[in-house]
Amino acid sequence: KIGEGSLPWRLAQRGLQLVLIIAEFLLAPRVVLYAGCEDGRIKLLELLEHIEEGSRVKEVRLVASPDAASKSGFWTIGCPRRVSGLAVGDNCLLAAMFSGSLRVFSLPSHNEQVNIHLKVLLPPQSPVIVNFMGLAASRRALYVVNLRQGEILHEVPLLFAARPCIVAEGQAVFVQCDEAIRVWKRSALLECASLSHGEDMQPQDFRNPHRQMLVGMAVLPGGRFLATACPDEIRGWAWPLDGAKEIAPHLLWTVSTTAVC
Repeated sequence: KIGEGSLPWRLAQRGLQLVLIIAEFLLAPRVVLYAGCEDGRIKLLELLEHIEEGSRVKEVRLVASPDAASKSGFWTIGCPRRVSGLAVGDNCLLAAMFSGSLRVFSLPSHNEQVNIHLKVLLPPQSPVIVNFMGLAASRRALYVVNLRQGEILHEVPLLFAARPCIVAEGQAVFVQCDEAIRVWKRSALLECASLSHGEDMQPQDFRNPHRQMLVGMAVLPGGRFLATACPDEIRGWAWPLDGAKEIAPHLLWTVSTTAVC
């Protein structure tokens, strides 16, 4: 028999209020970040709120160690172990390693599910996850990978890209190269099982949006407007890609970064 004043008795008196307190604690919103390190480590970080002094970033756990990253069997001698890029989506964490491997972790458990070896060095980049498909790039090719099965579906050529930026938005997949933006139809690149679809797999190139090398690209939701950046300026473009015809981007505005600085 539970006597009055005991802990179980007092908890029972709280009823619904206790349930709400527990739910608020368990479901409290958290801002978490993933960080890839130069030595191959992948960390889970939490951004703390209402911190007046000290660091607002708290290390929660180590997701992957550099020892595990070095077991790819390719480019292991004298090759940096660093993480070139990370992507999160579809309950997966995708890590593109400089040594040429793609590591896939399930979320929220962070168990490593797949390790795919592309056998090519991967530069700093922004990989993407779309419907359990991973998009990652070397300096000369874009790779489409099935993250569930660890299978490379497509390898399509790129113009040279020292720091490729990949964006899947609207009906298209955009890849920023050094002096151009290459675009594929999203359905052709992600949904077709082979490369024997002729014109559907042919990319459209937007060459030389600036007189200098590209250093950044952003695509607005829907994929009809984008911004490009070089060291001296940022430009906004309208680029409707829905039709069957190739339509050239239309310049909307230019902002000089040297004037702002």
